[in-house]
Amino acid sequence: MTAKKEIVFNAKVLPPKGPYAQAIKVSEATSTIYTGTITSLDVDWNVVGAGDIRAQTRKTIENLELILEAAGATLADVVKTTWYLVDINHMPIVAEIRNEMFGGAVPASGTIPINKLFYPELLLEMEAIAVI
Repeated sequence: MTAKKEIVFNAKVLPPKGPYAQAIKVSEATSTIYTGTITSLDVDWNVVGAGDIRAQTRKTIENLELILEAAGATLADVVKTTWYLVDINHMPIVAEIRNEMFGGAVPASGTIPINKLFYPELLLEMEAIAVI
């Protein structure tokens, strides 16, 4: 059975400006997947796309897809993402690529500016919650 997801919206609250929902209501879920933080590192601990926010965002979401696949889920099952950006000005680019790669399956989302990550070349990391 596939979990039922419903976008929650209340017009009395500021509407989302980007490709995300105010909230997602989930019912009929059988499993919940919580990821740790995910970056654009490859399996050999190399930064993919050093200095390139587009490449790092794409690789980070690809890494998320692989983790979800191992759990029997897809990007369409993601209900919440949290993004940590070294430069908050990169948010429009991250949102553009996120929207493209999630294919309109908009999760609830938040973005937090941070000072740095454990590899100086990393520009972002993210975590996700998915339900199946």
